[in-house]
Amino acid sequence: MYRGRTVSLSFPPFTFWMKRIVLACAAMYLVSTLLQISGTKAGAYLAIYLGLVPELVVRHGMVWQLASYSLMHAGLWHLLMNMLTLWMFGAQEEMDWGSRKFLEFYLFCVVGAAVLTVAVAYLHIGVSPDIPTLGASGGVYGVLVA
Repeated sequence: MYRGRTVSLSFPPFTFWMKRIVLACAAMYLVSTLLQISGTKAGAYLAIYLGLVPELVVRHGMVWQLASYSLMHAGLWHLLMNMLTLWMFGAQEEMDWGSRKFLEFYLFCVVGAAVLTVAVAYLHIGVSPDIPTLGASGGVYGVLVA
């Protein structure tokens, strides 16, 4: 039972890792957006280099993509919805578990989802090995790897 605890409908505070994850994702979105509007292909290359492209992970050893994809987002709504959901649920978990355990859990989920995405891509069930996946929610980016 929850004796002595009151139910609150307020937003959770921005905890230590919540601030850093949200700021990192927002910074990456800003950089990728500026590169896209610059008129060059640098924005698409950034999505391919930092997004999760199963073919590049398996055949070319780009293992950093197993984590970096979670910082990239395919659009403003994708970023906003991911960060809102992460903040609403993640901040409470960080307060309950502590910063270290929360970060370990978050990274385990990010890398675990990436490994599963790579495995499913090679089963050819809906996801192709040459399409980047962006954001921890798994938004698929519409650029083929050349």
